[in-house]
Amino acid sequence: RDRYKDNVFCLLYRDKNNLLDLYNGLNDTNYTNVDDLTVTTLKGGVYMKYKNDASFLLSMNLYMFEQQSSKNPNMPLRFLHYVSDVMRQIFSNSTLHRRSMLKIPVPHFITFYNGKEKWIEKEEIIKLSDMFEEYTDNPEMELKVRVININDDADILNKCKTLRDYMTFVEKTRYKTDVEDKDVKTAVTEAIDECVEENIPVSYTHLTL
Repeated sequence: RDRYKDNVFCLLYRDKNNLLDLYNGLNDTNYTNVDDLTVTTLKGGVYMKYKNDASFLLSMNLYMFEQQSSKNPNMPLRFLHYVSDVMRQIFSNSTLHRRSMLKIPVPHFITFYNGKEKWIEKEEIIKLSDMFEEYTDNPEMELKVRVININDDADILNKCKTLRDYMTFVEKTRYKTDVEDKDVKTAVTEAIDECVEENIPVSYTHLTL
């Protein structure tokens, strides 16, 4: 039922300009040169098993994003899979045998949550070590995911127009399914039409419901 959210998110952030808008919103910056940004989104396939929603490199920082419509405390492990595949793409196995130390991008893992189930109030950090079968106060491996609830009046929506437009579309669709009791296909189509009328750009080409 909520598959449209993920599809629209992925379509929206295929565009490097939109990725840059998301970066600026998260970091309170004003980068304008999209040529400095390298898309690293995983598309799956024969050699790479995983697909993720969006990721890119900018100024030796690696940003990885996921949109979630349901509570998912397993995101740290999912991101571990994703970042491993991206790093394999950036650094070949042969480079790992050099005598000099490689310098790798600083990774950042961010999940945008827009589900109706109670999970994150505003923003929280969830960690890979939270998933360990046995507690350790000094984990030898860690991965932290910043989870941001983008429902309602999330601060990030005031800083990132593309994310705000995306959530306007989601809220319109949600109202039509939950309040007006319309099927998802009809709700999405009507929400897209309303967004177009209101000059809210929504990526819907090849949208799968």
